[in-house]
Amino acid sequence: QGLNALARAGLVAAVRARPGLASTLQVLHAAGTDAEADAARADYAAVGLACHVTAFIAAVGAAYQTADLVLCRGGAGTVAELAALRRPAVVVPYPHHADRQQFKNAEGLVAAGQATLVEEGALDVATFRREVVDVLLDPAALARRAPAPDDRTSSVGNADGAATIAAELVRSNGTSAAGTAS
Repeated sequence: QGLNALARAGLVAAVRARPGLASTLQVLHAAGTDAEADAARADYAAVGLACHVTAFIAAVGAAYQTADLVLCRGGAGTVAELAALRRPAVVVPYPHHADRQQFKNAEGLVAAGQATLVEEGALDVATFRREVVDVLLDPAALARRAPAPDDRTSSVGNADGAATIAAELVRSNGTSAAGTAS
């Protein structure tokens, strides 16, 4: 929903401005349509950037796991997957929802330090370079954004959340897991 062109332009400009950058990055890009995928491939090839671009990624969890940093919208599903998989992100919420729901969705990730939020109107080349490229090139910055997989102190990304909720429901209802009163 409009992020493709902004992301491509920012990345291509960053690669052009910093000789040698293309050899240090790889891009995995879900473009949304075949036409957008073709355009992205052409843009990345023009600056020598290694990429895998497709219209759609079915195994999005696996894709997120391979990413050092995710640039994305802030839909509820996306934010939940990023939290569960503990992937660092730059979230650019879709700006045309009347209730700004994608901004609200991303609040937990931002508060936990796992993501930064960039408004679409502010995503210019300099901001892209600072929030995406500079973070990718700084291992310490990436590490600060990605809680360890076994870190249960994080307020987001509880991978065993369903079991925790079930246990709390059982406890609060005064029943055992077998459904009998305790």
